Amino acid sequence: MKRALIIGGTGMLAAATRMIAADYDEVMLMSRKPEQFARQIGAIACPMDWENRATTESVLSHLSHTPFSLILSWVHDNGLWCIPHFETMLEIGGRSIRVYSSTAGDPAYGLRIDPPPRKDITRQSIVLGWIKDNGHKRWLTDNEISHGIVSTYNQPEKPYYVVGCVK
Repeated sequence: MKRALIIGGTGMLAAATRMIAADYDEVMLMSRKPEQFARQIGAIACPMDWENRATTESVLSHLSHTPFSLILSWVHDNGLWCIPHFETMLEIGGRSIRVYSSTAGDPAYGLRIDPPPRKDITRQSIVLGWIKDNGHKRWLTDNEISHGIVSTYNQPEKPYYVVGCVK
């Protein structure tokens, strides 16, 4: 049984979540309010706010012991403490796809904000930058973000991916 855990995939990542979820037998969707979107895509809703450490630790302790094949997560700096806990739920050889804002820097030179991954899993990094449009910078649209995430998902051998520009 292929299982995926998607953390923070209900807003700007919704289109990517929908596409990726179709590849899995079971999907657990974690966010502050995942219920409605989880129903739409046939996922298991798991309300969680990583800023509340006690609640997150409680959620972690109650998760199934069946490992996940994939974890897709967009967790901001104040939630980085929980990444190693989630990655322990990956099967050997599983993938952790981490999404970052442009403030994380250029992954070609290393992103030092996450704790190191387990040696027996693959971690991919996606940095969301901006687009140069008529001489001006603009933020990415939700569709551009989701396209970048799906592109990374479809290229498991690629260690990092930048959507737009970061410098």
